[in-house]
Amino acid sequence: MKTGQSYPLQTLSNDDCWELFAKHAFVGTNPGKHPDLMAIGKAIVKRCDGLPLAAKSLGGLLRCNLDAAKWNKILHSNFWDLSTDILPHLSTDILPALKLSYY
Repeated sequence: MKTGQSYPLQTLSNDDCWELFAKHAFVGTNPGKHPDLMAIGKAIVKRCDGLPLAAKSLGGLLRCNLDAAKWNKILHSNFWDLSTDILPHLSTDILPALKLSYY
């Protein structure tokens, strides 16, 4: 085995991040049939900062759940602001959404 050339990875655009999130969150239904959830989902996606793992994880968390209150709970949850005081063993440069799934 030998080392190969590394490639700097880019974050996803908001549109691509939304597509990934929607693919996991709206299994079996069309997002267009749920405009209220689309608006909340797009706000969640913005908080993912283009990180595909965050979009996929949160989309999976909301999979097939069409309750706007639960989506809003994720959007407005304080886990977005988790500090290293709560999770001291994690680096401060990890997105809070991923810290929560790790924790």
